[in-house]
Amino acid sequence: MRNKDKLSYIILGLLRTEPMSGYDLKKKFESEVGEFWQANTGQIYPSLKVLLNDKAVTYDVEIVGEKLEKKTYRITAYGEELFNTWLTHAVDRYPIQKDEFMLRLYFMDTDNEENMRKLVSDEREVHQKKLNYLLQRKAIIFGDDDTAQKSGHYLVLDFAIQRETMKIEWLSQLSLSFDNKKNQS
Repeated sequence: MRNKDKLSYIILGLLRTEPMSGYDLKKKFESEVGEFWQANTGQIYPSLKVLLNDKAVTYDVEIVGEKLEKKTYRITAYGEELFNTWLTHAVDRYPIQKDEFMLRLYFMDTDNEENMRKLVSDEREVHQKKLNYLLQRKAIIFGDDDTAQKSGHYLVLDFAIQRETMKIEWLSQLSLSFDNKKNQS
């Protein structure tokens, strides 16, 4: 397996929880893992092929309908070894995040105050929806289980909730400063 292929390690980690099809993996990226790592089917299937060639995963074929073959992938003992080794290594430097909102905000000036106000308001709404979704996921997955607070999944979800809360607070302060400025005029 290529040394820097993080996606393959993520797939191995997901397959540790249960066997999945490529479609199931895509759904996990849309719901669970998508909060901190994005991948589409055009990336998932080539990674699965690499993992198969390296004997880190295997699959079973199920016939769905009359002819359609569905492959359900599972991690092998070697895949477990690779994954566990990856877990124990230090994290590489993180790549620069792309944030179109911050980029637009950076280029706006006082002549664009009305556009800036709308941009901030729209962004706040996006983060409020995201926060509501994360809180719902936390309730569904963990409920009131205090022991779950020690799991990595819980910690990542908790971080995402705190991050969204902080962003909403910051955006609310920006909106308030626009309102105060407008009232002073």
